[in-house]
Amino acid sequence: MAEQIITNLSNKEITALKSLARLKRATILQLSKSSGLKRTTLYNFIDRLVDMELIKSENINGTKFFYIYKKLPTWVSPKPNKPETKYKSFEILTTNYAIKRAVFSTLRAKNKKVEWLVGSPKTTNYLGKGFIEKYITESLKTNVFIRTMRSPLTEPKHKYGGEEAIAKFHRVMRIAQSTLPFKTTFTIHDDTIIFISSDHGGVGYKITDTDLAQSFRYIFDGLWKYSKVIGKEDY
Repeated sequence: MAEQIITNLSNKEITALKSLARLKRATILQLSKSSGLKRTTLYNFIDRLVDMELIKSENINGTKFFYIYKKLPTWVSPKPNKPETKYKSFEILTTNYAIKRAVFSTLRAKNKKVEWLVGSPKTTNYLGKGFIEKYITESLKTNVFIRTMRSPLTEPKHKYGGEEAIAKFHRVMRIAQSTLPFKTTFTIHDDTIIFISSDHGGVGYKITDTDLAQSFRYIFDGLWKYSKVIGKEDY
């Protein structure tokens, strides 16, 4: 299996993680001395690394210690200031936290439109029922129009937590033809596409590129044209 690659971390975050991996367990003061980073700098992003499930913390006799939560992936250069690909930006989202944060950002779509292609139950279950219901609740507070098309693999007979939540989606929903049992989930908003693969334990990819986003909208519209209405609303 290919090693994970994380590109959405800063140079200082990577430095801190490498130092912590060497120390095994450390306080902020110890990590500061080992990494050469100021304590104030570490405090600025240490909680983000915890939220990303890259590190954990515990209190021992009133002192907080940090340690690597799981084996570190292969570290590459920090996210470049200028993209090294033809895309405006490209991120590999290797944690559940990073994927959820990216998905939630679709509710801030400038063009007020979001397309969801919901793949296998694995991807929606990876996001979780609670997160999907929160997404739905927050979407009701916006004027973003959301079209959702489900794979035939996500028929209501599947009793997955994420699937139950998706089935309650209040906006326009259709289900693709039975001959198109796609597994990957993706969303499109503005000029950004977010993919969630079912083949890599929920790893995600966020690509910002105007031409690519428009091409996937054409694909979505083509599938939409021949899909089956399963919601009360449609257009």
